[in-house]
Amino acid sequence: MLDASIMKTVSHQLPKNDAFLDAFWHLSSTDDGKRIASSALIIQHCYGSGDSEVNQDDAEYAMKRLMRGICGGKSGARQGFAGTLASFLQARLSHTDPANVLSDAEYVHKKLMEHTSVDGDMGMSKGDERDAAFGRLFGILAVVRSNTLQHIIEHHYKDDGDEGNNQSVVQLLQNYMVDLIKLFNYKKWMQDAAAFAICEVL
Repeated sequence: MLDASIMKTVSHQLPKNDAFLDAFWHLSSTDDGKRIASSALIIQHCYGSGDSEVNQDDAEYAMKRLMRGICGGKSGARQGFAGTLASFLQARLSHTDPANVLSDAEYVHKKLMEHTSVDGDMGMSKGDERDAAFGRLFGILAVVRSNTLQHIIEHHYKDDGDEGNNQSVVQLLQNYMVDLIKLFNYKKWMQDAAAFAICEVL
């Protein structure tokens, strides 16, 4: 049995809104309407509308759940979580201070790599490895479709701009390309999907 103090700490860290928590389960639904409604609820809960104050703690929790969810093998799960992650990252971008957009994008990449790790040495089954690989692919596509990378290229890379900042932009883009090339070389059955994703980035 868990110590009472540990239970209290865990309980304190979890979001308190039941509808918000339930929405993550519904992202795996085969019902398109239920997935769409749940996606909207998650984003509304974290980012509100217009100039609403961001619920930072729940937004961080949501990003972690979404990144883990795209590695799920359940029918409909990857589609629901990936679509929501793209919209979530788009909302995140619009609520991030322009001066922090690049560093936040680097943080998102770091977290995506952590939550979609494909490492057979960690005792993962072949099925789990496959799910993680597709999760990473869908996660990168979610980043692309959130327009985060396009926004950074347009607003943070300048021919006459700060050289260090430009190098950071290039490094971020290279990191995503390297990730996709690794997926392309991972398994033969991943090549077509990874090639499509590479084209999307380009």
